[in-house]
Amino acid sequence: MHCLEQYVETTYNARPRTDVSIMDGAVLVSILKPVRCKVFGDYTAKVFVPYIQREQNQAQRVDIVWDQYFDNSLKAQTREKRSAGPTQGRCVKLSSPVPRKWKPLLRLNENKTELFKLYNSELITSATADKYLVVTNGDTALCSTPLSRHDQLSSLQP
Repeated sequence: MHCLEQYVETTYNARPRTDVSIMDGAVLVSILKPVRCKVFGDYTAKVFVPYIQREQNQAQRVDIVWDQYFDNSLKAQTREKRSAGPTQGRCVKLSSPVPRKWKPLLRLNENKTELFKLYNSELITSATADKYLVVTNGDTALCSTPLSRHDQLSSLQP
């Protein structure tokens, strides 16, 4: 087989370019660990934002959907009953230290909500001008580049 390789043009593309990539923000926070980051600003600048920027290199538009946590929901009651282990109530700012243990931080809905807001502001300000970045922000959405009316409607077509 090696003798035939010279006659075949091979291109390896691990992932084809896409128009839109929709990502679950809470999952990203769970899988992108803050290794060797002392403060949330380090984690945002060295881990989270670069990951999203790499994603933007593969797609024209990246949407990040964040979870919402409602106090009076059945899910919140179930989560409260199942929660085990210590939790860390913490002020999440760029200058705040990152906890050594990541999972206890993510057990509190308030921590995650603050974290999501922090990432939103950093993502929107660091987004490239030629690509769309849309992030949910509670009941609304933020966009790095204003979507034209045509773009808004064309994305709704089947």
